[in-house]
Amino acid sequence: MKMILHLEVQRKGQAEIDAVKGFGRLPSNSDKPNFPYVRAFIAESLRFMPPIPLCQLISQNFQGDPHALKGDDVYGNYFLPKGAWIITSDRDTLLGPDPMAFNPDRYKGNDEAMEQVLSLVFGFGRRQCPGRLFAKNSLFALLAAPLAICDISPGLDISGRVELPKRLCTSGSVITPGPVRISVKSRSVAAEALLAEIEEVIG
Repeated sequence: MKMILHLEVQRKGQAEIDAVKGFGRLPSNSDKPNFPYVRAFIAESLRFMPPIPLCQLISQNFQGDPHALKGDDVYGNYFLPKGAWIITSDRDTLLGPDPMAFNPDRYKGNDEAMEQVLSLVFGFGRRQCPGRLFAKNSLFALLAAPLAICDISPGLDISGRVELPKRLCTSGSVITPGPVRISVKSRSVAAEALLAEIEEVIG
């Protein structure tokens, strides 16, 4: 969804992949440390539209499961009474002047900043999601491979006009992308060869 709404982001991701691995193979998880922009794209996607919509239910300014304090506490200059709800937030000055914009560049390749966002999505401490590493690796593979071999752009309606998605996501206990029409084209002859190899393996 974000790749067709922000084509400039897609191009940056493709340029990073091309510079690192060339055109002879698909990206693998071993390449992940060399793809800071692709990793930032994933972090920004999860920040912007987390799969669990609690942040939308409570406020556009907060994200993460609420926790109640077991006792009185002090944070900075703030007194927090026992029983107060604490809700993690990612809409602060650490993310730059426009937190509501989709912008992978905001992380500047900083893994710590990306991990802060991922912690809000997958949880932290003893209650973090046990499938966190599997999800992160899967998201990387699902994003990096199409970026390497395909140009993805908005599809056309029956009149031949560009059709942008009218609904960004579904509602419910878990958010999924809304219906979207896209156009997918191989980026090169080498990309077509890789696609052929994938089709042969899949059968």
